[in-house]
Amino acid sequence: MRTTTTTKKRTTTRTTRTTKTKSRRRKPRANADPSIDIPYQGSLRAAFFVPARGAWSRPRRARQPARHCLLRRIPAPSTPMDFFRRVALGPLILAVAVWGSGCASKPSAAANPVIPAISSTAQLRPGDSLNIALQGVPDASASTVQIDDQGMINLPFIGSLQAAGASTAELSQRVRETYIAKKIYMTVDVSVSVTERFVYVGGEVQRPGRIIWTPDLTVAKAVQSAGGFTLYAKETAVTLVREKTAYPIDVKLAQKNPNEDPRLLPGDSLQVPRSPF
Repeated sequence: MRTTTTTKKRTTTRTTRTTKTKSRRRKPRANADPSIDIPYQGSLRAAFFVPARGAWSRPRRARQPARHCLLRRIPAPSTPMDFFRRVALGPLILAVAVWGSGCASKPSAAANPVIPAISSTAQLRPGDSLNIALQGVPDASASTVQIDDQGMINLPFIGSLQAAGASTAELSQRVRETYIAKKIYMTVDVSVSVTERFVYVGGEVQRPGRIIWTPDLTVAKAVQSAGGFTLYAKETAVTLVREKTAYPIDVKLAQKNPNEDPRLLPGDSLQVPRSPF
């Protein structure tokens, strides 16, 4: 009788343990972190992407379809880390947007402006170099002079004389009459010839300065004669000054289309601005 009772007790104990084990496996965990599927909801574990205990066995939520709208609701920052990220990236995104808008090249004009030409290129201008020869006198001489910014020249015995705006023939007659009027010579023959005429190029070019004018000189050729543009030159906004009037010239367009490359006249000046970017 004792042997039978002991066997029944052991059998009963084993059955109870098996039942307890089964009940543990079927019992769901109550301490699973519900915020694992939605990051940045205030949980430190979710912010650093550390899965909660038993979270891998949970089914994931289905993806919501994208809402195509212009005004999407931006969720408020839920953690200090998210807040500081937005504060730090805000000025950076704004700076990139401003830089991109500044670097965007503006569309150039379809054609360069028509620049009115002067009545005659034979008119003398400030900067012209002249050779004035006196003949028919005992002390025949020749002198080289340059017309200054006020349009004047300086000759021996007669001093300053207006030269700009006149032709070489008109200037030679004016010099002759001045010598006779001041009784320096009774008779004198005067010849005036132009030796050099210049165009001025300044700003963002390799060799700014004056360039000798030739009848076939254009804006693009003048820039090439000055060594070309620098790295920061604004090639689409070159300023041509003629007779105290400024005209904007797109040199890129002039290089592509020779018909848009205006000819230069003696005394013209080109100014190449600096690009901000």
